[in-house]
Amino acid sequence: VEYNAAASISSFGSCLNWLSIEECEDEHDMVTTMATIIEGCPLIQSLDLSHYNTVGDISIIMIAEAYPNLKSLDLSDPTLSRNRFRHFFRTDDDITEVGIIRLADGCPNLQSLNLMQCPNITNKSITRLSEQCPNLQSLNLCGCTKITNKSIIGLANRCPNLRILDISRGCKITDNS
Repeated sequence: VEYNAAASISSFGSCLNWLSIEECEDEHDMVTTMATIIEGCPLIQSLDLSHYNTVGDISIIMIAEAYPNLKSLDLSDPTLSRNRFRHFFRTDDDITEVGIIRLADGCPNLQSLNLMQCPNITNKSITRLSEQCPNLQSLNLCGCTKITNKSIIGLANRCPNLRILDISRGCKITDNS
């Protein structure tokens, strides 16, 4: 999504509740693009930013502050392009526990979150998700290599509606959880 496209989306976006801007390699600053979309699309409940190479904590914090009724967010990067080719893209940040904690605090109605291949996600952020987002139904942590039993136990104890949990590819989970 180029800045002009984001401006166009925001001009008719007052009715949008679902937006997918996956696989975009925005050459414009991601923070400015997100600000434009947020301003013009106040009712978003589902947002797909998968494969979006420049998304990071700053954008996630903006989303958390703008969309308290957000139900679904996809930040996955199955191609690993966010990490492997990071130096080719202007990024606002990596996706870390800082952004995910703010997301959990700002979006308590979150039901689905895809963090596939976001390797900087930690137990601290997943614990906060389990505390703040009890209606979570689907969580993809595939490739989140810093996740351990602690997070899984917290999810099991606090998220009774959780039906889909992907902890494949590197999560440090044992039979204890």
